[in-house]
Amino acid sequence: MACCGQGRAALSPTPAVTLHLPAAEPAAGADVPAAAPRRAARELTSVRIRYTRERPVRVSGPASGRGYEFSGAAAVQSVDVRDAEGLVGTGLFRRIY
Repeated sequence: MACCGQGRAALSPTPAVTLHLPAAEPAAGADVPAAAPRRAARELTSVRIRYTRERPVRVSGPASGRGYEFSGAAAVQSVDVRDAEGLVGTGLFRRIY
């Protein structure tokens, strides 16, 4: 029998790993407008990706800067379409079609 808090460490959740991805850069020769036009209502703004590991991870979207948290229990999530390619490129995620 454990006493005085012994064994609590075994019950605490595994801390998430934080990945820092490089910010996405505009393609060479791409013109960046001063003000982006309004998006069409049917334009794709998010996509679903699957985390391929079990250990919790926190990532920042390389294009949007938005924070995402994944784990084996929360493996499938919607992410900003601009972040998807960079996240999938790490090898830790797969795009769901």
